[in-house]
Amino acid sequence: MSEDQLVVRIAALEAAINRCNASQGRGSVQIQGVAVEGVRYQVVLCRDSSLMAEVYGVMIYTRSDTWPLDRLTSNQRAAYLRWHATS
Repeated sequence: MSEDQLVVRIAALEAAINRCNASQGRGSVQIQGVAVEGVRYQVVLCRDSSLMAEVYGVMIYTRSDTWPLDRLTSNQRAAYLRWHATS
């Protein structure tokens, strides 16, 4: 297994999330509260996108371009591999 197969690259993860969202759909629900321009939104993602978004958020927060594949939960890994481009 090559080194590239042992890590998740942030660009590949973002592409997988976008691919999943395009296929499974996503919606936003307006809820009450104060946020951007006085309106707060809650984005609703499908399960796979949500699992991958957890990792994406940690990568953004820690400013990591890569993340070890073995540090993902089994559900996160399965979601990523399901939507990761194979070509």
